[in-house]
Amino acid sequence: VVVYTADTNPYSSAEASEMEQIASTCTGLTGGWFELRIVEKPASLRLEMTMQHRTEVRTSLDEFDLFVYAEDDVYVELRHVMAYWKHSRLLAAAPDGDRYMLGWQRFEKTGIGMGARQAMWENGIDAWHAIEIGGELYVTMVNPHAGAWIATRAELKALHRHCGILNIPKTANSFTRVRAGGWNMYLNCGRRKILPVADFPAFIVHHLPDKNW
Repeated sequence: VVVYTADTNPYSSAEASEMEQIASTCTGLTGGWFELRIVEKPASLRLEMTMQHRTEVRTSLDEFDLFVYAEDDVYVELRHVMAYWKHSRLLAAAPDGDRYMLGWQRFEKTGIGMGARQAMWENGIDAWHAIEIGGELYVTMVNPHAGAWIATRAELKALHRHCGILNIPKTANSFTRVRAGGWNMYLNCGRRKILPVADFPAFIVHHLPDKNW
């Protein structure tokens, strides 16, 4: 795991130690190893910092099977990753699976307690469209932004060959963050973002600020 922070806002020794302790618990049930790197980037990058992960992924593409990018306010759980791993193999085996790509959709909570609900504000009810792929039912949406993406090594290599997805594009406005969070991947690289209907709850992730609803 690589965590970026601005050089004007470095982690203290105590904060870094706490992060290491949290990271070490992730291997308790699954075994294996877990590396955490906290990387300071120039604060002058501003929103361009959200694009720097592409270089990180490109240089380590042959070292890992699965890659995840998430903004710091998107809560990605292990169940989300496991569901993606399962359904990405089904999609890869479908005759026209290479036209689509699995992804997540954000939700927010409308409050706390028993009366709280989950709301997906980025796509209204008319923005979803059903599609059958390889005998499985999926939905696609108008707005693919989720502040996060996940992809296998094979998917990233195919996308990079097609549209150079792991290069850092020249951008200079607030839309940079949206492009980094999956917009380029799901709209500008020849594939459409989809979610499996049968496992839909495992493909929605919590946008922690809960500020848009």
